[in-house]
This record gives sequence, structure tokens and C-alpha cells, in this order.
Amino acid sequence: MSDTFGETVTSVFTGREDIPEKLHTACEKCIASAHAKYDGFTDDTGRHHKDGFAVGCPFIPPSEEFYPEKIKKLLSPADWSDLNNLKSALLWAEANLRDPDSGRPWRAWPHQRGPLLCCSPRKVYRFGRRTGKTTILAVEILWYIFTSCGGQLKDGKKIRKNLKVLLLAPQKTHIDNIFDRMRAFISLSPQLAGCIERKKRGSPQLITLITDGADIGGGNQVAGYASGDSSGNKGLSARGQDADLVVLDEGAYVSKAVVKQVIAPILYTRGTTRFIISSTPSGITGDYFETTCLQRPDFSEFYVPATERPDWAEQEEQVRRDVSGQEEWDTEVMAKFSPAGVGVYREDLVKFAQDKYEYGDRRVNPNFVYTMGVDWNKEHGTEIVIVATMRISPHITYVVWAENISKKDFTTPSGIGRVVELNRMWKPAWIYVDAGGGDGGAMLRHHGREMVKKNIIDARLMNIVKSYDFGSKLEVREHNGISRKTPSKPFMVEHSVRKFELGEIKYPRSDLMITRQLNNYVVLRRNSGVPVYGIKESKWGDHRLDAMNLALVALRLEFTSFYNEGITPLGSPIAFVPRTGMPEPPPPRVILPAAAGFGPTPSGRGWVSPGPRRRQGVVRYWGTEPSEAEVERRSPSRRISRRSPKFGR
Repeated sequence: MSDTFGETVTSVFTGREDIPEKLHTACEKCIASAHAKYDGFTDDTGRHHKDGFAVGCPFIPPSEEFYPEKIKKLLSPADWSDLNNLKSALLWAEANLRDPDSGRPWRAWPHQRGPLLCCSPRKVYRFGRRTGKTTILAVEILWYIFTSCGGQLKDGKKIRKNLKVLLLAPQKTHIDNIFDRMRAFISLSPQLAGCIERKKRGSPQLITLITDGADIGGGNQVAGYASGDSSGNKGLSARGQDADLVVLDEGAYVSKAVVKQVIAPILYTRGTTRFIISSTPSGITGDYFETTCLQRPDFSEFYVPATERPDWAEQEEQVRRDVSGQEEWDTEVMAKFSPAGVGVYREDLVKFAQDKYEYGDRRVNPNFVYTMGVDWNKEHGTEIVIVATMRISPHITYVVWAENISKKDFTTPSGIGRVVELNRMWKPAWIYVDAGGGDGGAMLRHHGREMVKKNIIDARLMNIVKSYDFGSKLEVREHNGISRKTPSKPFMVEHSVRKFELGEIKYPRSDLMITRQLNNYVVLRRNSGVPVYGIKESKWGDHRLDAMNLALVALRLEFTSFYNEGITPLGSPIAFVPRTGMPEPPPPRVILPAAAGFGPTPSGRGWVSPGPRRRQGVVRYWGTEPSEAEVERRSPSRRISRRSPKFGR
């Protein structure tokens, strides 16, 4: 903030002087965290926090008794309990609510107690997956409207009425989840159920009190609005609303425009308005939620990773199985923020993946599985990447070929011709092409059909070429037979990230294009939790990276045994070859279909190239269709000699 003459206006916060000697454990934790983060911190207004604890809250009594002892002596134990419970969302909920899942009196988990006891007017909940965040928000809202914020007085005389709670979230489903939880609590309490106005679901969702009793305020209301960017009004449906309490759920996925045009005016207009923001980190550096957690000393932050769930020991195995990579584990489970400057691929892992070899150094090797990825683009040309993956564990993948067909060379026809040539050279098991780049995949499959009974290597194209749609959803069947649907591009990228995290991928350090694209790949935003990827510097693009990831996802989808270390059918004929001379019991391994270009030796002890080297020709046969073994025996082969690549061609 600056004055009229442009000079910075600064002030110093020296700390609160009213901190009591005895503190509740939740307050001790909050104060220690604030000192660790904000001692010596200068915020964006120029205010310097010499003392980091700047939360403007009444402290939680260590005994959790909010009234002095002299009042307690004047009341019966039951009346005293009822009065004291009004001052705390936690105590009120445990005295009045029943668990919708069990029907028994509701009891908070240990990590839920601090947030519900805290009386700070500014709170931020950074919670991991499935840690009861929805329940906390539902409880806090119910306490607020049914007790008028613990018996909040108007003009020091009467309990306030017509208090308004504004609940915001990116999607309607988020709003519905919290309202469903609140209605479930209300329905199990006859005392509470008789105090609300019956209203069908609609937009916005509403719960309104109709009682006019002395203990709770008539007309108190909670309204829920979806404020995600994907809505037709750009998330501004709640603009112009007023509120005594604003609750923003999944705040990491709400745009700054919503905060600026909906929430900020409410907070500026009423200095007494309370504000709660909760979310799991989005993985996008510098979003509003991260800024609130790391640069707002006036907020009381509660950080709860999923590992603090009471039943974590029973849930851990399932959670680890569902999480697809380290990024998702850090954000969704551990509720961590991405380090500043770190993109989708960690720079240290990218550097570790670089190796001392060149394209053309490596020849076709029967101990490797080959897959190809093709990305078509009218502006940047066609990118082709071939990877080779070891059949045995660990399944290390090497990028053995990468090239660009420039747009001036009639991209699609030239690209198709080059894919046909590389297919003859490397005989990949699968070729995955970008479905959004045109009809290249269909043209390759058509060429394969045309070459049936003419050239067995080209004929394979009709079966091994698959179009991969980045914008669709993919049904993934794991080795245990369980299927799940997932967005296709995040699935592809997360598998690639996992290969880097495991150290199972290598590429030539001389290919600076891949290095630049890996280091510039970031999450631009998230739509309903689904990441949208992009690049920091547009001049490097991401098309070679997409081609490499297509080759990797082909390996993931077609050879699930490489991913899960189990045996899974590949959707085409396969052969299982025992490992002779290995300790018992030998682990089985999946071998490519014979049509992939390799076959067993007569002794069955290994894998060799199919037959002597000879001139590329046409295979013709008559009568009944020969077996795969016979086709392979008669199939011509072509070895790759050492050649100098034209990098960046």
C-alpha cells in the first residue's frame, strides 16, 4: 500500500499483550505455528510483523469453561452445561447432534476438536482427503444459526436474529454434500427439526429458522451458492449477497475473481463478519488458498494430513492403491503445497533421467519391449518418439528415438510415411497417436489393412495403432479385474511422472528439447479437481513430451503386468516362456505377440531376432492362413545400423 506520493506506508505489529499464562493445547499449537511462519514477516500492505501471532481471537479456556466460576455457582449442573455449550460449536454439537452414520451421539475426532473450539473470526482449514472437513463445516454452520453464534447479543441486550450464513464452493455437488450433512444431523434431532422452514432443494439451497424463541434467533439462515468458473455466470451468482458468516469450501479451486467480487465486499462492509476457508491444496502454486495459508497472519490455520485419521492404519493400504503419483499423495493426502518454481516434473528427477547415449546408438534388442508415440500438430509439425522398456524388473524405459517432421513437409502424409518406416525398423508392440491431431491414426490402420497378405510388418499397423483422445475419459482395468474411469490426459501424465519418480526412465542428455519441455510443464488450473496442463514458456512447446507420454501410456495400458507385476492378457496372442536356470519358483513374464517381431530359439532358452538378415521383401502365402509361428519364421527383418540423428529436424 502506498500514500499519495508513492512512498511505502509501513507499520509494525509487535504482538498481542493479552495472552494468558495458561493456554488450551489448541491455542499453544496455533501460537507456535504463527511464530514459526510470521515472525519477521512483512505482508503485501507493508505491515511488518515483528511478532508473528496476529490472530484476533478470544482464547479457548484450558478447562473449556467459557463463563466465570461465579456464574457456574448460581446455576444447576444441567443449566450450566446448557449455557456453556452455547459458546462452543464442539460442545454444542456433542450435546445436541447424533451421528447420521451410526445414530449414536456425535463425537468429534481428535483433530476436529481444535477447529470447532476455536473462536477466531478468521480461520483456514488445510485438510487432507477424507479427514472430516465436510462434517466440521456442517457442524459449525448449524451451531452458528441455531445458537446465534453462541448467544451473540445485539446492542448488548437481545439475542441477534436474522443472521445470515453464506456458503460458497466451486460446484453444486460441494454445496449439496454439506447441506445433506446438515439435514442429516437435523433429521435425527426432533428439537432441531421443528425449528427449520421446510423447503425443497433448489438454487440456492436454503435452511431457515422459523422459531422466535429467546434462546435462538428466528430468521437465521444459511444459503449455498456454486461459485466455480465453469458456471454460466463465471462463479458470480452470489454477488451482492450480505452475510454475518462466510464459509468458502474447496477454496483452492475458486478463482480470485470470485474472492474479489463476492467475498471481499462483504468483509469490507462488515468488520464483524466471520470468514472460514477450507480446502485440500490444488497443486497450483500461488492460488488464493495457498496465499491465505502462507501470507495471512490474521488467520488461524489448522493443518490436518490424512494420516491423522483415527482409522488411518486400516485405510492406508486402500489410499495408497488409489493415489496415482507423488504429486497427488502430497496434495490430496498430506495436504502439502507445491514448492515454488516446481512444475509437474521435478527438476532433480529430470536431471537424473538424462543419460550418456545418443539416438541411433541402440539397436533392436529382444530383451526390450518397444512402443511408439505420435503427436500431430499443424503448427509445430509431427513429433515421433520411440521408447524401449526392459522386460525384466525393474522395467527401465529408454527413449531410443525422437524426431520432428516439420510442418513445411506436409505434416500428416510425411508423418504417416515416417511412422511406417520406423515401424519396419523397430517393430513396436503398440503405436499410440494423438486423436486430436487429425486422421493420422485412421490412415495408418487403413494402410495396415491394405498390406494384409502383402507385408506382415506393415499389416500389423491395423491392430497396433490406437488413437488416444486427451479430452476424453478412459476406462482402466487393473490386474485385479477392477475397472475405473479417469480423465485420459491426467492419467497419461501421472503415469509419466511416476516413471520419473521411480527412476525408471532414461533419455539422451543431448535432447535439450525434452529437457526444456519437462522443466516448463506446469498445472495451469484445475476444473473440478481435474488438472489442466500447460507450459510456462510457450516457445518450447510440449509436443515432443506428449509424444513420449503417449509411448509410455501405451506401455501402461497394454502391459499392465509391467505396472502391477502380475500376469495380464494383452488382448492379442502371447507366449509365456520360463526362465531357465533361475531360482525356484521363477517369476513368469509376459512376452510380446509373435507378430511383434521376435520369437523363441529352437531350444526355448531365450529370444532372438527372427531369422537371418535379408532384403526387405513381400511375404506371400496361399491356402489356409499360417500360424503365428510360421508367419514369424518367414517374416523379413531389418536391423538398425548406427546413424547420426538430425536433432530438431
